Amino acid sequence: MKKLLSLFFVIAVTICFMSCSNNSPEGVVKEYYAAIEAKDYDKAMECLYFKKELTESQKEQFKNLFIDKAQKQVDKKGGIKSFEISNTDIAEDGKSAIVSVTTTYGDGTSNSQNNKVLKVEDKWLIDSGK
Repeated sequence: MKKLLSLFFVIAVTICFMSCSNNSPEGVVKEYYAAIEAKDYDKAMECLYFKKELTESQKEQFKNLFIDKAQKQVDKKGGIKSFEISNTDIAEDGKSAIVSVTTTYGDGTSNSQNNKVLKVEDKWLIDSGK
């Protein structure tokens, strides 16, 4: 019985680790949306891929622009109530994916968005478009 319980615990921890990890397209998107929901913009920035390396000043400017524009829209809708990944389409080469997410806001409205995700040095990141 102890062995069975131990095996169950190991499997449960492994599943939790895999689902909370950004080592998958879905994982990084979940991490990003959870960070936005929690207003942890530094964590959200860590989930993004930029085509060229940004200086700390440029990262701060991008983050502030995001807070100014996107967060105001989210706040106007009563904040993020929940988000759900509805589909993931990984490219044949395994280096990119499209993750579809439906966000439900506090005012009851919802929005669907496709997120382009890229595998960069064995880590999945959301393409910032910058």
